[in-house]
Amino acid sequence: MRNFQCKSLFLLLLILLPASTVAMAAGDDPILKNLQGDDQRLSDYLGKGRWVLFNIWGPKCPPCLEEVSELVSFQDDHMDKDAMVVSLALDFPSFQYAKVDEVATFVDEYFVNFPVLLGDANLAEQVTGERLLGTPSTYLYSPSGELTAIRVGTVTQEMIENFIAKYSK
Repeated sequence: MRNFQCKSLFLLLLILLPASTVAMAAGDDPILKNLQGDDQRLSDYLGKGRWVLFNIWGPKCPPCLEEVSELVSFQDDHMDKDAMVVSLALDFPSFQYAKVDEVATFVDEYFVNFPVLLGDANLAEQVTGERLLGTPSTYLYSPSGELTAIRVGTVTQEMIENFIAKYSK
């Protein structure tokens, strides 16, 4: 029990950690569907001169519910300037494809103002190049499209802004 508590505390206290700089390799950019069924790729958003926060979440994931207002606020404050949020929704806890109507309801109820794509754990791994360890998981890409940080667990707007400020210099 103590080991579990220590691990839980570590995950709660963990801040965005710098990732080894990895650019998305050609061919590692699978097609995702948005809620309207249109094809999208993460690369559609990367390397366009602004930070991209790629967030993997599930509509039934309790920590995801906690952080959604932070992501919506971050998107409001940054979308027309220096950063944006893009997300991948999947079912929690199975990490399989979520039901479109369930995700759409969540998006409406929480006033989600950023692109929402659909996928599963395998697709998430193809997109990020990392094994999905849990939800929420956040991948922060630099304005040049390089992966600069990964976090498993909730993020706050302040955390994201502090990280971006530190690594924008």
